[in-house]
This record gives sequence, structure tokens and C-alpha cells, in this order.
Amino acid sequence: MIEILHKKYLILEENRKKLYHLLESLDSVKLNYRPAENKWSITQIVFHLVKAEQLSIISINTESRKPGGRKAGMSAHFRSLLLNSSLMTPLKFKAPSILGNMPKEYDINELLTKWLTVRNKLHNALGEIDNESGKKYLFKHPYAGRLNIYQTMEFLVRHFNHHNRQIKKLAKQ
Repeated sequence: MIEILHKKYLILEENRKKLYHLLESLDSVKLNYRPAENKWSITQIVFHLVKAEQLSIISINTESRKPGGRKAGMSAHFRSLLLNSSLMTPLKFKAPSILGNMPKEYDINELLTKWLTVRNKLHNALGEIDNESGKKYLFKHPYAGRLNIYQTMEFLVRHFNHHNRQIKKLAKQ
């Protein structure tokens, strides 16, 4: 696996493990508590994180197997910078419709097991990417557009951090 991708993967994995320990300490009432009708519970946020990773992997696997492909240019760099900068703010964003419907409740243990499976698939997908294909568009973010694998991994780390802050805030309530 390319070193920088491996480092980003390890960051994601360490963050997932830390979050897992926090989630273990919460009961199902706290995990499924929604502060308002239009707000997500902790479990729904975790569901969103898992689903986003799952769809990212599908895109990466599909695009990396296609012959040819265009290299990401300056516009992708700019879009990636905007996307990741916005995720560092406390602003809220509407989840893309591609993520599907949000379940009202979800069994956290089932969800965490699924996340581990998804994360292993991400590891495998990253291991198949070489330097040349890593520079090409491999992921299409619903709002930011097409990104290369390095930009995608940075997005996944920032996306996790964005939602991790929300989870920690809900856990304290």
C-alpha cells in the first residue's frame, strides 16, 4: 500500500477504535437519543459514517478497475480544499440523497460489526492502488465532485472528525 494512504488509513482506524470505546460506554437510550426531530442520534451518525465509507469504497473499486482515466487537476485540488475546510467548521450540511434513508434506530453492535467489515474492504481497496492510478479520479463526492484517492482519504478523515465532534457533544448531553 502506498505509504501516505497507509498513514491515512491508520488515522481512520485509530479514530474508529477510540470512538468504539466511547460508544461501548453508552446505553441504548443515549445512543438513540435525538435532541430534535430534525437532528440525528449517535447511532444515526455512526450509520452515516459507515454508509459514506461503504459508498466511497464502491466508487474507488469501480473507478480503479477502469482502463485509462483522467488525472485530477487543480480544480479537484481546489474542490477538495473547500470540502475539507468546510468540514472543520461547526456548520451543518444536508446529507446527500445517495446515502439513502436514515433508520430511526439501529443496533449499535450490528452497526459496529458492519463498520469493521467496511473498513477491511477499504484497506483492501487501498492496497490495490498504485502510484499512477492514485493520481486519477477514483471517487465522486456528491457536492465536491471528482477527487483522487489522496483527496478522498483526506475527506474521509475530515468527515469522520466532523461527525466525531457531534457524537462527543451528544454523548455529554
